[in-house]
Amino acid sequence: MRQGKERRCKAWIGSHGVLSFGEELVRSGSRGWEGQVWVLKILYKELFMAKEITLKTLDIQRLSFKIVGDSPLIMNRFDEKAKREMLEKQQKKAKGAKEIRDPEAEVQKSLYFLPNDQVAFPADAVKLSMIRGAKSLGMVMSDARGAFFVEGIYSEKDGRDLIPVEGVVQAREDVVKIGMGTSMLRYRGQVANWSMTINIRFNASVISAEQLASMLSAAGFGCGIGEWRPERDGSFGMFHIDTN
Repeated sequence: MRQGKERRCKAWIGSHGVLSFGEELVRSGSRGWEGQVWVLKILYKELFMAKEITLKTLDIQRLSFKIVGDSPLIMNRFDEKAKREMLEKQQKKAKGAKEIRDPEAEVQKSLYFLPNDQVAFPADAVKLSMIRGAKSLGMVMSDARGAFFVEGIYSEKDGRDLIPVEGVVQAREDVVKIGMGTSMLRYRGQVANWSMTINIRFNASVISAEQLASMLSAAGFGCGIGEWRPERDGSFGMFHIDTN
């Protein structure tokens, strides 16, 4: 049995071009098969661990699309008051008296703003819509997710990148359900006749510009962005790519 292991040991060493050195070490081993395994580990480390690694350069490219809204874009930013009320509920704090509602203030709080007071929209929401669009085209969503990024301007207030939105800001009043048989009025902002420029950074060795354009186009028709979009059984937030 031991001789068979020794022959296999020598054959492995010989196949890697160090037969004479290996035979000498194997013959001089005085600690049995364990010693020969130790020799093989040293040889393996010397032969393979010192190999040079060739790093393939990523083909990172950028492109931009202008999208134009086909239906109003409804925004529903999670404001600080709602976050505070959620935290107090989780901490089981006593509820205070209800504040008098201010519809105009609620509309303003539902909108995203850049530091220069430009109305904006989350870049990651646009990317998510594109990934959903990829699924409708038969692409693998997990592969598409890491192949591109939608860039924006970072907002300290919201902790995410935002994309400037051009359009007409309007106030809207909707009746929404908040529980079993309970409804309330909700005041939110929407942008009509809107457009935005989508800046994308992508790995061209994984995904092509044509695929990204197809994903964005599919997203605009079948997914949309914002509240009550097609993905959520609505028809708002639909868009198309401006080809002019």
